[in-house]
Amino acid sequence: MTAEGEHLPADLPGDLHGEYLLVGRIVKPHGIKGELKVYPFSQQPATFAVYEQVVIGDPEGVALRHCRIARQRPSGKLVILQCAEVGTREAAEALSGCTIWARRADLLELPEDEYYWHELEGMAVRTEEGRELGTVESLFSTGAHDIMVVKGHGREYLIPVTGAIILEQDVEARCMLIRPTPGLLEIND
Repeated sequence: MTAEGEHLPADLPGDLHGEYLLVGRIVKPHGIKGELKVYPFSQQPATFAVYEQVVIGDPEGVALRHCRIARQRPSGKLVILQCAEVGTREAAEALSGCTIWARRADLLELPEDEYYWHELEGMAVRTEEGRELGTVESLFSTGAHDIMVVKGHGREYLIPVTGAIILEQDVEARCMLIRPTPGLLEIND
């Protein structure tokens, strides 16, 4: 069942973790006509302008409903989203806390030296001296720059995603070569 009690469309996948990518979270309703305040995980509200439709899912990544985007506009660090299928404040309130998923095929193509976080997750990480650190488990942003959480061999490393540290990224081979600053790896010992 969806948030409004309708049955799911037959073509809606149950698990969104394959063809779809998590792009935001519904914070709360906005106004009385069913608009949604959305926190974009890209931290760039303008990225929502390229999506014609999204899937609203629960926090676990289970699909609830397809939504066609009627309008969107940035509002500071958030996006105000109007979905054609959500027309009342009550319907929007029922979706608070839900996740927003977009098809991977609908993402903007990035310049050659930029990557989406999901492309880095799972990459093997090694230093230029050949030390295998593990794999990128997740990423998060501090505001100053992004941080990779690398886990392996019973350790966890927090590595800044900067050009001074990351020497090479091979998305196809799923590996990354880094030059850690002095003391960066030892800080976790």
